[in-house]
Order: sequence, then structure tokens, then C-alpha cells
Amino acid sequence: MSRESAAVTLEDADSQLVDLRSPQLRLEVRDVARQVAKLPPEQRQVLLLVAAGGATYDEAATRLQIPLGTVMCRLSRARKTLRNQFASGVLHAC
Repeated sequence: MSRESAAVTLEDADSQLVDLRSPQLRLEVRDVARQVAKLPPEQRQVLLLVAAGGATYDEAATRLQIPLGTVMCRLSRARKTLRNQFASGVLHAC
């Protein structure tokens, strides 16, 4: 499987994660999706596979054809970036 075919899109992810009938929730999901889209592609891909796609770290490593440690590092960096954005007020709490 190629790296391109292993991709999970933001549209696929947000439609599967939450019930978007609430206008407030739709805005929050939009804000998070925008910040996720700004992540480096390698970090975004791992984050979406694991967090939104439900893949294990091992599954993500296999699908992306990268070492397990690389998956863990990219995921950690992506989560840290999003946490920092949340802490700085770029992303707002519910």
C-alpha cells in the first residue's frame, strides 16, 4: 500500500467523529480541522490515521511504511502543537 492510499482526509474524519447538528460544535470542529490542516503533512497523516481513523500505532506504521518510532514521534509532535494552540487561545474550550 502506498503512502498516498493510506491517507485519511479531514472531511472523512470530522464526519465520523462527532454529531455536527449543534452549530457551536460545528464551529469548534471547523476550528480544530483548520489547525490540523496547518500541521506538517507527515504529522497530520499520522494524527488522522490514529486519532480519527482508529489505527493502532503498528497499523499506522505498516500503512505508511515507516518505523513505529517515527509514528510515535510524529503523533507526539502533532498533539503537542495542537495542545499549544489550545493553551494560547487559538483553539477554544467548549
